[in-house]
Amino acid sequence: MDGITVENTEIDENTLTIEKLYDFLLPILNKHMLTPKEANQLTYNLTEQLISNNCDSKVLRLLARYLSKKSYEDITEERIIEHYCGYPLCKFNDPKKIKDIEINSLVKKLKMPRYYNSKFCCKNHYICSEFYKNQLGFDALFMRINLDKPWFSEDSIENHVVLLDEYINMKEKGVDMDDLNTVIDMLRSMNVKDSTSANLNLNSNLNSREELIEHFENFKVIEHNGKQKSDDVYGNKS
Repeated sequence: MDGITVENTEIDENTLTIEKLYDFLLPILNKHMLTPKEANQLTYNLTEQLISNNCDSKVLRLLARYLSKKSYEDITEERIIEHYCGYPLCKFNDPKKIKDIEINSLVKKLKMPRYYNSKFCCKNHYICSEFYKNQLGFDALFMRINLDKPWFSEDSIENHVVLLDEYINMKEKGVDMDDLNTVIDMLRSMNVKDSTSANLNLNSNLNSREELIEHFENFKVIEHNGKQKSDDVYGNKS
């Protein structure tokens, strides 16, 4: 990816681990479904836990059982308000870089550099966050069933969640990735753009493992230096 070293996914005493999450969820672990009140309270509590703390990768996968795209976006925004990288695995904190600034809807829609530069520690974690969010459902928590299913059972939601950064780390270590085709298929469905092009739209005719690996290794978000054509596209005009 970038070779940027600002990412900080170290685990410390404040990190939300699977053991802590178990204790946290114990009151509702045996419930097949949650009432709207229970669901709202759980979502609030999870958000509170992750505002200024990071979580480990196992927790992030498991949270797919309880989070929707909207609730994940809310967690991301709350972290940004507290000047933390929006990606919950990261505990990078910098009030000068991470801040909740007003950006117009066009910038958000096109995913321009200004949008994610103030919300994530680096491009890597922005893309990893979008990749994770893309796997979450739209349905509200109180509408979900089988919440009492054993964690990481064969057909559970969390057992099928892919964390892109784990694949990146394995690739950097030279570890073979058997499920790379699945990762690439998911990348195809993402829409990470800058102001001129969609650079994760891989050719749908690429079928061989070798071609997929080549494109996976080279995917990136293109940034442009210097003044853009319109300042107000970047939200600079009042």
